[in-house]
Amino acid sequence: MSIEQKDEVYVVMFFEEDNTNVVMEKDKLIGYDVQENSAMVYFPKSKKLYSGKIKKEGSKKKCEKKCKKLIDSQKTDVSSTEDDNRTTEDTDKSSKAKYEEQTSSLTIYLQEVKKLKLEFDEIKSTLVDIKNTLSELVQNQTRLPPPESEKKKIMYNDKNLVDVSASSTVKYVTQCMEILFTKEQTLDITKIELLRDAFFVKYNIAVSNQDETYEWIKNKAKRKCLDTNLNDE
Repeated sequence: MSIEQKDEVYVVMFFEEDNTNVVMEKDKLIGYDVQENSAMVYFPKSKKLYSGKIKKEGSKKKCEKKCKKLIDSQKTDVSSTEDDNRTTEDTDKSSKAKYEEQTSSLTIYLQEVKKLKLEFDEIKSTLVDIKNTLSELVQNQTRLPPPESEKKKIMYNDKNLVDVSASSTVKYVTQCMEILFTKEQTLDITKIELLRDAFFVKYNIAVSNQDETYEWIKNKAKRKCLDTNLNDE
């Protein structure tokens, strides 16, 4: 009995279909292919033939030892694969975290750009207001009365009526009337127009106010003549 066991040859078969390693007697192999080192094995339970690779041939003990190594190696490979998967997963998580961080930074940057644009628009609006104010000041400056030396001269009997000095507009009209009219003279519209022109130049009367001012001058002149005539009587 012991001699028969000693002569028995076992093999370790690897079946790729289900990724298993099995120790069995060599005489159970069918269609042994020496070149490919493969054979078929019939399994009664499933009633099917399965093709497998011979990984080891020898005594039962040696084949069982080899089979254990192969199974352990498979576990190591699975563990390594799981580690690789975990590493890939960790890398994916890290990449996702980095992406979210970059996205957050970009969002903050865009918010800052928007804020700067609003501030720029506000500064621009302020500058436009300043420009308009300065433009208005320049225009007003151009409307200022010209210096005395550049004013138009309104002459009567070699006297420039614009140069007549007076503390008020009423006194100015009165003094010009004394120059333009004598006691014997009646109201002359031509001289009233000279007074009007001199008044407009001296006090830089705007065109929009000239008609109203001229009526006021005529009334003052008429009143002056009337008072003078009454005094003479």
